[in-house]
Amino acid sequence: MNKLERALSISDLRGIARKSLPRFIFEFIDGGAEDEITLARNRSVFEQTTLAPRVLNNVENPELRTTLLRLPSAAPLVISPMGSCALACRGADVAIARAAAKRGIPYVLSSMATTSMEEVRRSVDGRLWFQLYTLKDRAFTRSLVERAKAANFEALVVTVDLAIGGKRERDLRNGVGIPMRLGIPQAYQLLTPRGGRCRSPQGERLNSKTSAGWGEAMMPG
Repeated sequence: MNKLERALSISDLRGIARKSLPRFIFEFIDGGAEDEITLARNRSVFEQTTLAPRVLNNVENPELRTTLLRLPSAAPLVISPMGSCALACRGADVAIARAAAKRGIPYVLSSMATTSMEEVRRSVDGRLWFQLYTLKDRAFTRSLVERAKAANFEALVVTVDLAIGGKRERDLRNGVGIPMRLGIPQAYQLLTPRGGRCRSPQGERLNSKTSAGWGEAMMPG
């Protein structure tokens, strides 16, 4: 049994990631903006969410199936968009999309993914949605929408609450930006025993077909 199979909780998986990944990659995934107050509040609210018990009911065969956007789903769940997750594991975008398809739920591909829409569609026979930012370059934004349609993505998940990119202090301290490029500090972390265990394409830049370049492309509203 490997380490992942022994993990019993999200906290266990986070601990494995902290020990296995170079620091700049782990903190890029794990961190939030500035003092991470919003991140902490989001986690707190999620932890306060409870499930309403239904007692004296037959629970031998629980039924989770429902409809999402008028189409059947095996559960009322969607895999949310995660940018640059392939930094932690090569091929992560496709692997997660395949896992979602196997479970019969939709997968949302991030605009900041390291795998193109077309490659994900070729690799996955499942429900795919595309997360779209509001960009300064409207022609580029329109081209993303057209590509999503051509690749048979069934829905757009439009992000409207990010007028500018957040000041991610952990990333700034680690010398990390978007698009991601390797410098001497990052290369040193990859060459240490901790970083050497990371099987990921850290040296690869974000895919230009899906990365918009936050500093230049984001715009209000």
